[in-house]
Amino acid sequence: MACRGIPAGTVLKTLFLNAVILCSLCVQLSAAEPESYCLIATCKNEDAVAEIYAPQRACYAGTDAFFESIRTSQRGYYALDLNAAGKGKPLEPVNLKAAAGNKGVQVDQFTRGLPAATIPAEGGTVSFDNRFAQNMVCTPLFKTGTVPD
Repeated sequence: MACRGIPAGTVLKTLFLNAVILCSLCVQLSAAEPESYCLIATCKNEDAVAEIYAPQRACYAGTDAFFESIRTSQRGYYALDLNAAGKGKPLEPVNLKAAAGNKGVQVDQFTRGLPAATIPAEGGTVSFDNRFAQNMVCTPLFKTGTVPD
């Protein structure tokens, strides 16, 4: 059986392929919800301001729950505000992990191959990189306006 000289196998393959394409267009795939982030620390020096963001799902359950959620590495973001230097405010992904004994948060800037910097839970001086983010004074964790209890 053929349609106008086209072999039946070719017609069936074409119909099947069209059906698959039509079904894939009709099925609405649930798009991944974009994740929200909360500011957990702000660090400043004379050249710049750095902000560290953690997943919101980890932020609002309390400090103990926060450290439990980042016991294994979690994706967060690091923003380095260089507007004063005319360079803007880049946002880069980082890996966040609880420091030993929940004494702070390790910030791993893996996209730039820098060693992880640890922000002490009670705040302190941290160096993220050697150009603009050296000797930054950081707030205690969650003392930036988004405080979990």
